[in-house]
Amino acid sequence: MSFLKKLGESALNTASAIGAKSADLMEMGRLKLAKTQLEGKIRDGKTEIGHLAYAAYKNGTEPDRAAWQAKMQEIADLENQIGEIEEKMEQVKSKESAQPSAAPAAARFCSNCGAGQTAEAKFCTNCGAPLA
Repeated sequence: MSFLKKLGESALNTASAIGAKSADLMEMGRLKLAKTQLEGKIRDGKTEIGHLAYAAYKNGTEPDRAAWQAKMQEIADLENQIGEIEEKMEQVKSKESAQPSAAPAAARFCSNCGAGQTAEAKFCTNCGAPLA
């Protein structure tokens, strides 16, 4: 295989790996943003529950249990959505770890056959020629 063809294949493989990694990073960012937004809604819901309790205390009445239960159910639903998002995040993480990383770029090339070699290599791993 010619030197240029090997170089082209290496560049293509690297570009494909980088593209897949970028897509995973974008997905992870989208999931983190969705989780943060849901956490904010949960905080708001808990604040509303506190306001309901304080308003009842201030007026000397019993809190509206139906309103409390509705808010608590809303919070439970939001927590379930966060759980689903966390599962998706784990799937993306496991997908990332399962993907082969881009092949390390060759530090140099054999002058005899053009095969890429690591910086430590003393002889070509393809043809056995000594490396300068």
